[in-house]
Amino acid sequence: MTLATEVALAKECGGRLPGFDANPDSNIILDTLSGSNTMIGFGDILNLKENRVEAPKVTLHKAMEVKLGLM
Repeated sequence: MTLATEVALAKECGGRLPGFDANPDSNIILDTLSGSNTMIGFGDILNLKENRVEAPKVTLHKAMEVKLGLM
C-alpha cells in the first residue's frame, strides 16, 4: 500500500524532482521506486533519437519511375 501511494504521488509531480528539469523525459522518482534505476537496458543507450537511423523517404511513384527506368 505504501508503494502504491508513493507511485501515485510521483506521477502527480511528473515523475521527477523539482529543479531537475534538464531532461523532461526523465522519470527518476518512478525509476527509483520500481528499482529500474540500477539496470541499463537497450532503451537507455541505443534508443536515443540522435542514434536512430532514419529510413529514406521514397514515394510509391518515385520508386516505380526508378524501377521502370523513367527517371
